[in-house]
Amino acid sequence: MNMKVTTWLVILLVCLVSCQEKKGNNLPNGIKSGDVTGITLINKTPNSYIADTVNIKDEEKIADVLSEIQRLQPTKQDVATNVQFGFYIVVIHLKGNQANYYHVIYTVYDGVVIVNRGNNKLYKNDKIIDLLLRLMKK
Repeated sequence: MNMKVTTWLVILLVCLVSCQEKKGNNLPNGIKSGDVTGITLINKTPNSYIADTVNIKDEEKIADVLSEIQRLQPTKQDVATNVQFGFYIVVIHLKGNQANYYHVIYTVYDGVVIVNRGNNKLYKNDKIIDLLLRLMKK
């Protein structure tokens, strides 16, 4: 093959690969949305206006939580998470009796941070707080 044809074939291949539809909603730790069977929210704050525990089975609400988890932005890793006002535990239940855990912590000095307990990395996403509060409202 000559160089011109090879170049066009490479460009075509790159276009096809980049336009390929992704299957499932890829989340941290390799979770796919189809693998999620439910979400449990556990309140470990002094806030008595929200429920202590909420079990979510509704697919639309699960999709909302997963969407916000997918939007987590890495933040500095030297946050004093032990100096806090409390936290929420987000348990993502997966098929095969497995689970992924996130802690949403109200820190004193750095605001709200989310800890992925699978890799212990810290993230930020202010919108997830509003969503969790709405879901946990009594």
